[in-house]
This record gives sequence, C-alpha cells and structure tokens, in this order.
Amino acid sequence: MQCSFGVIIFVVVGRYLAGDKRFTSVKYMEVNMARYLVVAHQTVTNPMLLEQLKKIEAEDDSAEFTLLVPATPVRQLLFWQRTEQDAGAVARELADKAREEFEKNGVNLVDARVGPESPVQAIDDEVKANPGYAGFVISTLKQEESRWLRLDLPKLVQTKYGLPVHHVSAPPDFFGTTSDSWKINAYFFGSGNW
Repeated sequence: MQCSFGVIIFVVVGRYLAGDKRFTSVKYMEVNMARYLVVAHQTVTNPMLLEQLKKIEAEDDSAEFTLLVPATPVRQLLFWQRTEQDAGAVARELADKAREEFEKNGVNLVDARVGPESPVQAIDDEVKANPGYAGFVISTLKQEESRWLRLDLPKLVQTKYGLPVHHVSAPPDFFGTTSDSWKINAYFFGSGNW
C-alpha cells in the first residue's frame, strides 16, 4: 500500500508482542503530512517568510513545504540586470539559495521548483501535477512594488482553490535577495556579472 501524501506507519499493538492472543493483528494508520506550497521570487530570503513557515510548523509539526519560484522575466525584477534568457537561471539560483536558507533555519523544505513566468500559471501547473496541498504561503514585495499584489494573487489563489493562503509581505527595508554585493553591483552598475 502506498500513500502519495503521507507515510504509512505500522502500529503493532504491544500486547500482541507480549503474547496476548486478543491482539493478533497489525493495524495500519495513515499519517497525512500537511503540504504547503510556498510561492516566492525576489523575497525567497525574506525573514518574514521564514517566520511564517516556522509558525505553521509550530502549529503542525508534520508540515512540509515545497517552494515554487516562477521564472519571472528579468525585465520585471527590481534587482537584476540580465537577459531574458536568464529568467530560468535566476529562478533556479533563488530556489537553491532559499533551500540553503530554509535548511539552515530548520524548515522542512521537501523540494524547490522553478515554474513558468506567470505566478498564476506556475501555481496551476504545480497543483495539477502534485495535488493535495493543505494551503499556500505567498511571499511578495511590499505593496507599492509588488506586481503579484497588483494581480491580487493571494485572493485569486484562495478563491480558486478554497484553501488557506498565508500572505507574507517583505518589510519596508527589505532589498530583495541582494545581500550579495555582486547583485547590488549588477543593479546599480549594470555589470551583469554575477
């Protein structure tokens, strides 16, 4: 027997092991893992996102997360200077950086994926390919800088799937994932050398 969303645990009644003939069976118990789809791009290292994921884990210690980073066209990003062909590479780099950050902070990240450029299409594709999510965590830039909030992405996803959506907005002093000086240099000087 295989469960795609959880783990099968064999529970053997202790008395059976002790020889009590009233307990002669093995019981199967399915434990569902609460899987959450985390959708982020420039905000994958937002400390508020990590805080939200830890809060979910505190409420449900079986929670696990899949990160989805849409391959947003570089021209739409605030902090990068690269060619359009690099959108997938930027998304993959962010997914890898987030994986390191999540693991370092003890967040149960089971996968980090890159999706199509549209966050709506990326979420639809992911949910279709891997159904069974318990909810979503969407991380955006602050209101005045977020293209995703102009789309009203959190409400759109909640309405479409009827599942909880946790929206996390980057703090006002958050400058994307530009903690690395090469990204700042690429932004200000257009060097394109990352």
